[in-house]
Amino acid sequence: MGKIAINGLLVLLFFIFGFQAQGQNRTYKWRDEVELLMRTDKLPEYRHNQLIDQESSYDRTGGNDDGFSGRYSSIRKENGNLVIAEFEGPGVVTRIWTPTPTNDTLSFFFDGEKTPRLKICFMDLFSGKVYPFIKPVCGNEVGGYYCYIPIPFEKSVKIVFQGEKIMFHQIQCRKLPGVNMETWTGDFSAQDKQLLDNVSRVWADISPEVHSCALGLSAGIQTEEKKFTIQPGEEVTFYDKATGGRIVGFDIDGGTSFEGIYKDLILSAAWDNEKVEAFTPPSPIFSATPMENPRCEVWWQGDKAQSIIVICLCPSTNRLP
Repeated sequence: MGKIAINGLLVLLFFIFGFQAQGQNRTYKWRDEVELLMRTDKLPEYRHNQLIDQESSYDRTGGNDDGFSGRYSSIRKENGNLVIAEFEGPGVVTRIWTPTPTNDTLSFFFDGEKTPRLKICFMDLFSGKVYPFIKPVCGNEVGGYYCYIPIPFEKSVKIVFQGEKIMFHQIQCRKLPGVNMETWTGDFSAQDKQLLDNVSRVWADISPEVHSCALGLSAGIQTEEKKFTIQPGEEVTFYDKATGGRIVGFDIDGGTSFEGIYKDLILSAAWDNEKVEAFTPPSPIFSATPMENPRCEVWWQGDKAQSIIVICLCPSTNRLP
């Protein structure tokens, strides 16, 4: 329900119809995982038969020693070094995070091998100096140092810290049972490098357009434009479809209505004639409001000039709002 008058509200919606999942029956390689870093159309997909595992420095007693002393920052000592993570495969290390990197060495041992295939200064996972750990897929922001470059393994991976003390960290892994996985090689083809460059450009774009996310299942989008004025207390339906499809995103231009403290405009949507709304957030703060429907928990939100840009991958079976 609209609670303020908005003159010249312009809404652009981008949607597609008739999508279906596709499978693959081949060796899963590093580039397949890298491609997911830019495939926004796959964000809403359920990943069946995949398990998420994590090793971190959290205090196992429930106290607050989450890395301060280093007591819980490693699994065990081995040859004078610290084993900080160990996962069984097939799987992919998908994220490494820490607020306290050092100049000590990390060694990655794959598939039970005695020699590490990957040795790197801990800091250089995030510095952008060592390929393929480049910015902005790896870097340092307000929340700490992060690395999203995938590290695949067929049978197992063991990560060893060659130093006296490691503090806070999280290492996350996605396990893919039954997948024919190619273990990390450290060799990158020209095609691999071009793909990672494309990912970096997408991640570096701070003002993304909806069309830049029209890939895969979100390709072939159609655009619908509507202009209207909302009076206080009035409710306006600006998009209603009786067939299944996917809303890829929308661009709302409210002029100066989104400026200042008071933004009493509510957006809501319901799929497939459901009585409970999928979401009802105040329009300018989508990313700050939990979605009521798990099918709508995928949002990229930003603004440009006087517009709110939302890339929301909202699938529907029978009816779109």
